[in-house]
Amino acid sequence: MLIMTAADRSRRIIASLLAGASVVPLWVEVARQSGLPIVGYLGLCAPLLAGALLHVRRLETQMISRAILWASLVFGTLLAWVIDTSDTEAHTITLTLTFGCGLALLALGTAGLDDRPANRSFVPVAFRGVVLGVLVMALADTLSLLFWGGIITEEGLHRNVVPAAFFLGGGATMLIAVFGLYRLRVWGFVLNVVANVAIAAGAWFVPDMPDALAICLSSTAVGQILVGLPLVRGLAQGRTLSLSPMLARRLGTVVIVGLLASVAVARAMHAFGPHHSCW
Repeated sequence: MLIMTAADRSRRIIASLLAGASVVPLWVEVARQSGLPIVGYLGLCAPLLAGALLHVRRLETQMISRAILWASLVFGTLLAWVIDTSDTEAHTITLTLTFGCGLALLALGTAGLDDRPANRSFVPVAFRGVVLGVLVMALADTLSLLFWGGIITEEGLHRNVVPAAFFLGGGATMLIAVFGLYRLRVWGFVLNVVANVAIAAGAWFVPDMPDALAICLSSTAVGQILVGLPLVRGLAQGRTLSLSPMLARRLGTVVIVGLLASVAVARAMHAFGPHHSCW
């Protein structure tokens, strides 16, 4: 896109404001408490970074921004279900984080996805929508895996090294797959599929893995595989198969609205129902 339209600029500005607002209650709560691990502060800054990157007119920054917002949305959804308290602070933090990031993604739409890539060789013409979708989801999962691995390592939450190795190893593998996908290499897509299958299955065998987190990891891994199915079929049949842009947008909207609805249900359950640990 050579000329940014007024609508495109407005979408980016609105999304940036929503992304920034999403972590305000978290920052307020952290200021009241004793602080966070270093990795936790990186997580708090991530939506702010996403909002800033939206104004950098490169396709890569647009994908990174969306990956951060998706990762934050999924993380907030997880928090909404596992924080078993009716305190106002818990409701404010989870609802603001999820709705801020979710609405930012909805406000963005496809704005910025026509920006020129920094790497001129990154021109996915035949399967552009699928490749971009898989890349964004893979980046989001990579960030999530490295975040959890960093938290576990820094805080020493487990004496067993398996959980940290699972998250950090999975994150490193996904990062390599992202690099391969970005270079438009078939091995990158194959590694992404293999890694997602391993993560989806392995999450249930990691010692001390909370069920809620295992469900979250498995769901996002399966989601990536499903998004990449048109590419698998196309490669197998030797022809171009891809989701139409309109269908892709509608599917993304359905997922976002579904996550936001689940957050509202979760907080209502914690507010009015019997308290029990989901973690």
